[in-house]
Amino acid sequence: HDLTFHPVVSFSNINAKQQRQTMPSQMKLLSFFLLASPLVVSSFSQQRAPALVSVQSNGMSFARSADIIQDRVPSTGPFYKQSSFTSLGSSSVDASESTDTTSAQDVAPIKKKPLPLSTKNAVVVGTILALTSGFVNGACVTGFFSASQATAAVTGTWTNSAIALANGQNGKFLTLAKYLFSFMGGSAIAGLLVPEPVPFEVSNPKGAAFSFGFGALFLSVAGIMAKSGGLSSETILCLCFLANGIQNSMTSVLTANLCRTTHSSGITSDIGTFLGQAIRGNRNNLFKLKVFPLLSLAFWSGSFIAYPLTKVFASGTLLAAATVYGGLAATLGVISARK
Repeated sequence: HDLTFHPVVSFSNINAKQQRQTMPSQMKLLSFFLLASPLVVSSFSQQRAPALVSVQSNGMSFARSADIIQDRVPSTGPFYKQSSFTSLGSSSVDASESTDTTSAQDVAPIKKKPLPLSTKNAVVVGTILALTSGFVNGACVTGFFSASQATAAVTGTWTNSAIALANGQNGKFLTLAKYLFSFMGGSAIAGLLVPEPVPFEVSNPKGAAFSFGFGALFLSVAGIMAKSGGLSSETILCLCFLANGIQNSMTSVLTANLCRTTHSSGITSDIGTFLGQAIRGNRNNLFKLKVFPLLSLAFWSGSFIAYPLTKVFASGTLLAAATVYGGLAATLGVISARK
């Protein structure tokens, strides 16, 4: 910050005493200003400029002083809540101390609190979805509107696809492979929409809403197209696999595998394991021993109800399951809008 000026004043043929006597008053003031200016500039350079904050809102990005944001942007307003703020530090080239007490925390964005999912609510929703999955699976197994095929689990599909290929039934193998990838694809959709799930928290209600919304869409299209004949039996089943894949992924990751709602092989095994442990005095999994039979019973009940209804309404029964998905998606959508 060397801004010192060195004026050159020459008074030839006169001595210093004459210079002091004859120097005009204006020149004295000018000299004083030029000599004092480095002190003034230095004083200002030691003061830190207000901290800058990067603001991102509605696709726009700009920088503003922290003082301006603090004074002009109310913390309860929609702009504050919908924007993110990042401290850029001071705009001054000097790192000395300043009297500006505004910190990045004063303009830090308000972190949205995730929606907690209690164990009780998780079990209630899981039971409803297990009933729904059993209903869809039962409707597809009846064969009243498509080829008879279980769509809630793929253990048998893996085995049958292997046998088909070994037996030279390439067409059947390809069909079963489509079913496997459809179930996997549904889970992938859920993973894309909710990439960072937290057990027993709905930290991303919008992503969860879209996930179940897609499930409702797939089941609706399957039900309508099966009735009109607009899609093949194979495609109808693929759509049901997609919906079940979404459901299984969402309930598994959000409940830490407490509620596995589309198939019962694992929880049936766990029921036996925990029952044996309880008999020997290990009661650590007693709660799961209560939840798993409830989920299994709900899945079984859904299949039981599906048979007579599918016999009467055929593919129209899938619309009932789509309504459950749609209601859950709408509820999560409202929660997302309020947050």
